[in-house]
Amino acid sequence: MLLLVACTPDEPVLFAPSQIDFGVVPVGQVVESGLSVQSPFQEREIGLVITPASAPFSLPGGPTMLLPQDQWVSLTVELSGDEPGLVTALLAIEDGDDVSTLEIRATLTRDEEDRDRDGYPADDDCDDTDAASHPDALEACDGLDNDCDGDVDEDFDADDDGAPAGAGCDDVWPAEQLDCDDDDDAVFPGADEVCNGIDDDCEGGVDEGFDADGDGVASCLECDDTDPAVFPGASEVCNQTDDDCDGEVDEGFDADGDGFPACSDCDDSDPTVVPDSAEVCNGEDDDCDGLIDEDFDADEDGFPDGNEVLCGLNLDPDEVDCNDLEPDAWPGNPEVCDGIDNDCDGVLDSDEQADDDSDLFLACADCDDTDGATFPGAPELCDGLDNDCDGAVPASESEDVDADGVSACFDCDDGDPVRTPGAPELCDGIDNDCNGTIPPAETTDGDADGTVACADCDDADATRFPGATEECNGLDDDCNGVVPFAETLDVDADGSAACEDCNDNDAARFPGNPEICDGIDNDCDGAVGADETLDGDGDGSPECVDCDDADNTVFPGALELCNGLDEDCDGAVPANETTDGDGDGFVGCADCDDADANAFDANPEVCDGVDNDCDGLVPVNETADGDFDGSVSCADCDDADSSRFPGATEACDGVDNDCDFTLPAGETADVDGDGFVLCADCDDDDPVRFPGNPEVCDGLDNDCDGGIPSIETADNDGDGSPFCADCDDADATRTPGAPELCDFIDNDCDGVLGGPESTDADGDGSVQCEDCDDSNPVVSPAATETCDTVDNNCDGNIDEGACTGCSQATYDGHSYQFCSGSVFWTSASASCQGLGYELVTIEDGLENEFLRLTIGNTGDWWIGYNDRGFGNEGNFVWDAGNGSGYENWASGEPNNSFGEDCAVIRDGSGEWNDTECFGTEPYICEFPN
Repeated sequence: MLLLVACTPDEPVLFAPSQIDFGVVPVGQVVESGLSVQSPFQEREIGLVITPASAPFSLPGGPTMLLPQDQWVSLTVELSGDEPGLVTALLAIEDGDDVSTLEIRATLTRDEEDRDRDGYPADDDCDDTDAASHPDALEACDGLDNDCDGDVDEDFDADDDGAPAGAGCDDVWPAEQLDCDDDDDAVFPGADEVCNGIDDDCEGGVDEGFDADGDGVASCLECDDTDPAVFPGASEVCNQTDDDCDGEVDEGFDADGDGFPACSDCDDSDPTVVPDSAEVCNGEDDDCDGLIDEDFDADEDGFPDGNEVLCGLNLDPDEVDCNDLEPDAWPGNPEVCDGIDNDCDGVLDSDEQADDDSDLFLACADCDDTDGATFPGAPELCDGLDNDCDGAVPASESEDVDADGVSACFDCDDGDPVRTPGAPELCDGIDNDCNGTIPPAETTDGDADGTVACADCDDADATRFPGATEECNGLDDDCNGVVPFAETLDVDADGSAACEDCNDNDAARFPGNPEICDGIDNDCDGAVGADETLDGDGDGSPECVDCDDADNTVFPGALELCNGLDEDCDGAVPANETTDGDGDGFVGCADCDDADANAFDANPEVCDGVDNDCDGLVPVNETADGDFDGSVSCADCDDADSSRFPGATEACDGVDNDCDFTLPAGETADVDGDGFVLCADCDDDDPVRFPGNPEVCDGLDNDCDGGIPSIETADNDGDGSPFCADCDDADATRTPGAPELCDFIDNDCDGVLGGPESTDADGDGSVQCEDCDDSNPVVSPAATETCDTVDNNCDGNIDEGACTGCSQATYDGHSYQFCSGSVFWTSASASCQGLGYELVTIEDGLENEFLRLTIGNTGDWWIGYNDRGFGNEGNFVWDAGNGSGYENWASGEPNNSFGEDCAVIRDGSGEWNDTECFGTEPYICEFPN
């Protein structure tokens, strides 16, 4: 077993001062005084006892006190006596077996005029309880106004800066409040440290916070406090920097005397080669930018333009570019399938020029340049071909698992040979022909007889289905495909089967047949009608068929005359004997054409192809058609021209084709003045569109051939610009008018890169569009973060992990440094300022909660709130000089107990407490504050 034992350091309780002296106090007056108590190393509870118990001293806080670890706590003692005279007592501080004591004393008096008996009445004495304080007393350095002139220790503050110095002061004043130079009013504890070679804040250090690069030299004494290698006396090296701060840069490193040292001169043996020299096309880097002849290499492919005079004079043919606007064309470049002379040999391979199937893929890239449906990326068709040029035909285009003669890609079920496109539908409830549907006849039962339509011989008749009983109805009731012979035998073809016909050899006799006038039992009821045997007028027609059996000229079959009578007994007088169909005054039987009012006896002939005068003849010009255009001579405006006749469609030929004696405006007007009349022009409002006009890249049918070239409509990258206008139709980020992106590509197709993609104003290697501050060479995405209140690495955070001893966090756009080293409040303030920060100013509850969560359970932390300075007690201000008025004091705080002038934020609760500024705590810095 491992036993853990808490060992308590044997360290006594500390307290100050060593004596409590109330001085002279009037009888009956209640006065308080006190001391500070501290428990080093651990929290402990102490007991407090005043002896004798009769002494007029008491402890308002009670007989015990809990001391937190390593913090000074104020202990109050109260005096209230009724009897005059000197009173003394002992205060015992009990800590277990250890007891410490100190004396308490006071002088009680009833004399109201001069209670301290220093010879000065109370009205003239600034402290009539202290005999050492009166108008003629000598000022001592004790924190009191001894000479009653209204000033404290003024004889020990020669420079009037509020901080004393001199003999005896260090017995009363804390060391951190004494003046380290009493001849300079700008030097005192709490003063702002400035860079001047002086300890301004009396903390023992000179110009602390002004050596950002940590090279031991303050910023005011050196030329670059961001670089620890730069300070007076440093060795000069060739780095474009004044390393030794003598006002000269890289002295001693310019061998060719051209004004540029070797570290910035790419050839320090040639004075004509310098960074600001003009580049000449000569195969050399004249301007030291790391590039050769770059001003003569527009496409940046490493080969200068062969058309430039100097390039042609100074360089060999294989060192210059045949096309300086095409980065993929330069001497020795391997030829690729892109339609460009890549190797600058002056020859373009034939398969880089051809696109025989017009599918927008060159022959060298197309696996079949004779088939417009075959090209890289084309959709696979079920045709047994490699449509997408991937070198393979999908298996589904060749396999036929069910051996039905149809490949899998066309077959709706390649495992069933009765299911294939075009197969006959069977009455099996399956989609046999692969058309995606099952015929309704295989699923419906229209007559609800229990048999689906395709198996039912009559799905509208519930009495007919397979297995039904046969009836004498001439139907296949049992759906066996056969109607019984007796139901179908009809010898006399009268529509009645033998099984129900009274005489199946006589078509005029069958059940239900109406009786007719023939002397036979037609309806098979067993009787013949009487009117079928009588003939009153002897014309051979019995009474039942003779419409007038008293007139032997009237009988069925008699000849009709044009007299308005029904001679043939058909029940009607012929219409042509009573009607005048065309209203020309002649009934039909007397009119040669009773449907034409222009045809009747003696009517004049007109050009209508009709015998108008009923003479039996039509004039020749009403029937002749000399040009065979379908219009007779009398109606044709030109019977020798088959394109001209009434009703003909007007052609765009300047001729009256429809014989209306006018020409359409479209055959004469030319609105856009392009030389083509309206009817011949595909757009007579646009002068750039007419037959034969050359096509341009405008998305219009310029030559009026009915089509727009594919390069004017194709937009392979979907960026809204057609192939003919797009500098790269495979990249949607490159199109005329597109915004330039930070991608080192000509996005807007103007032939140049945008300024932010090519500009590096601060020379840090990061161009403007990727650099968050292109005016500062220490700021770029590749930079290392340093503790300088700047986002050096462009990640959106400031000083993360760069400030020694501190951890960084960000809230609401502000950067915070949580510095764990415990220091005085004034040291914390100076340290923050040395980093370019300020002690934190808390603006609201949200910021306070952020700080509380960040410090966790790590004790109290200094914040910038304080009421330091003479006359400021209770008037708390922020060290940075700003603030919103927000406060979050703990209950009972601030209480200014024992001179508590500086605030901390407590862990756990996040509440504030005022405490002594000379205590040591970790601290929080903020930027911007």
